[in-house]
Formats: sequence, C-alpha cells, structure tokens
Amino acid sequence: MMPFDGNQVLARDRKRLLCFEYVPNGNIRQYLQRENPHRDNWPRRYKMIRGICNGLRHLHDIKINHLDMKPDNVMLDAQMEAKITDFGLSRLLDQGQSTLVTKNKAGTWRYIAPEYMRNGEISFQADIYSLGIIIKELLSGISMINLENWEESVDKDCPGMRKCTEIAHKCTEHDKHKRPTVHDVIRDLDELQSIISQSSVNEEHAQSNPTSLERTVFMLPSGSLTIAWIDDPHYWRWISHPDFRFGECAELLRVYYLKVSRQIAPKDLPAVVTSYTAHLVYKLAPTTMGLQGSVQTARTHHFESDITERQVSLHPKEGGAGSVDGVTYPITRPDGWLELKLGEFSNDKTMTVEILHEVSQKENFPHEDHMSGLIIMGMEIRRH
Repeated sequence: MMPFDGNQVLARDRKRLLCFEYVPNGNIRQYLQRENPHRDNWPRRYKMIRGICNGLRHLHDIKINHLDMKPDNVMLDAQMEAKITDFGLSRLLDQGQSTLVTKNKAGTWRYIAPEYMRNGEISFQADIYSLGIIIKELLSGISMINLENWEESVDKDCPGMRKCTEIAHKCTEHDKHKRPTVHDVIRDLDELQSIISQSSVNEEHAQSNPTSLERTVFMLPSGSLTIAWIDDPHYWRWISHPDFRFGECAELLRVYYLKVSRQIAPKDLPAVVTSYTAHLVYKLAPTTMGLQGSVQTARTHHFESDITERQVSLHPKEGGAGSVDGVTYPITRPDGWLELKLGEFSNDKTMTVEILHEVSQKENFPHEDHMSGLIIMGMEIRRH
C-alpha cells in the first residue's frame, strides 16, 4: 500500500475493472412487477419499446446477435431510457453471414425463438422473437409466464397500443421468415410517431408559413419510407439531427442507385376526396457527390398504372428557382431544410410516390460515380 492524495492505494498489482453507467430504476422485469404496471402511462412504455429497438438496431448493424433478450437484461436509467445489457451469450456474425447452427443452446426458454429451441438456429430473427415477447409484456403488464390472454389487458382505444400489438404479433411469428427486421419495426414506430406528432407538425408549419395556401396533413419520417439499400450500413446510416425531434434521419453515404418511395392509402388521409402534394424534406451534408448537375425522376403511380412523371433535381439551383427548363428544383424552407415537390395525387385510391436515380458514367460527372451527402428528414404530405 502507498499513500496517494491522502489515501492508501494498491500500487503494485494492476486491477482491471469494468465501469458501467449507474441505472437507478432497475430493469424492466422489476418495472413489470410493480403494482398494476399496465396502468402506468403509455408514453413511458412506448419510450421503453423505442429504446430497446434502437439498441437492438445498433447491435444488428454491427452484426451482433444478443441471444438473451429479456426484461431482466434491459436496464432503465434515471430518465427511464432502456439500456440493453448482459452479452454473455452474444455471437458475432461474419459479414454476409445470416445464420449459425449450434448444439450448445442457452438462454431463457420463455424468450427463445422456436427455431433456436428446435434446431439451434442462430439469426437476428431470434432476437426479434424475444423483442416481441418483451413488447407484449410491456403492453399488458403481464409476465411471459401468464401471457396466454395478454391482449385482454391492452387498451384497444389507444392507437399507439394497437399498433404496437400488431408489431408484437409480427415479431413472434413461428416462421422466422415472416418476422420483421429491427429496421422494419423502427419504421413502423416512426410512422406511429408521425401520427402522434401530427398536430405539433401542423402547428409549426402554420406558424412558419402563415400565408401558405397549402395545409400540412402529416410528416412521414424517413424511418417510414422505403429506401433502397437502407439496411446496409455501407450505403446509409441513421443519425439524430438537432433540427428534427420526431425521430432519426437517413444519411446517404454512398450509392449508385437511389430510390426513396412511400405507398399512401386512402385510409392514411382524411375521408374527403381531394388532391394532395408530396414533398421530400431533406438537407445536404457539407460534402456531397453526384448530386450537383444531376437530374432525378419523381413518379406517382397506382400499382404501376396512372403513372405521372416529372424531372426533378435534389441539388438546389443557383438563385433558388423552383422550376427551370422542365426540371423542378428544391426550395429552402424557413426552418433551413430543403423541400422538393415530387408530385400530386388524390386520396381516392392507393398511390405510391417515389424519387429514383441511377448513376451512369454517361452523365456529366464522370469522376463522381456515386451519390452521397443526402440527409432525409421524411416526406411531407399536404392538402393541395
């Protein structure tokens, strides 16, 4: 022992210690064991579900299979943010590898996916199955051991709980191929978040555009859009942006083929038949490639019929012109984001709105053989 800073310290032998964040609210198992936990406020439980999904997305993006997802292994910090812990059974999948088979089965049986229990199959879908069980428990306040009639405890009048019930059912499909990916789950949650936040978005848009004749119906965040190659971290990544509080933004890292689309059904819009406009809302990163001088195609169509196309450009034109020589350019909104009009449609049938582009060496930027630097907030739908 040696004196150091007024204390006696061990000065000869080195000790290796693991330091973890202090989480004062225990784990979700303890949360579920409280009296009448299903009566707790829904926003808190939604926050937990969202936090677990965000953590699982990070793991799956870096090819880590947790393999022991359960309420005991999800801690809650002072703000009730979910923190996934205990990686003792985790496996790292090689790049391009999607499934492993093991004879050494381990985990908590109530949360183990059927194919893992039966054949020792390890895949990301095993984590998704466990996620579905945890969501069911958070929705109902009932432990997995008594989950047979769990839906009876769910408030069906709450749209958020109804949506998360659908997600839980998908996650716990017996056939692993029918289960969503964690990105699919987050996309559904983003769509739910856009509905929850709709009134706030409307109010903000009205305040920033007091003379506008168009009324914002809702913002579809990037997580609810269909983006080609979005699940490959080599091409896209999810980022938090200080100017957008309703979810994460999709940042384009490098692609040769760009396609962003969204299918919009009549049930997604007010019942009165009228026309709408769709706008892509985005920013450009400090460094971009393949966007300046390029032209994309924006389309609206009803299952490949009633197709309407227009030429657009994701890169603003000098001077801020909205449309020049048949090409529509983005304009800058009061909040600093760019918006690009993609098309018009009516809500009497299901329509798909999309923007697409494939880089070709024949274009005017031969040295920029890919696109990068696009940060997508989402797609804004307005009544025309």
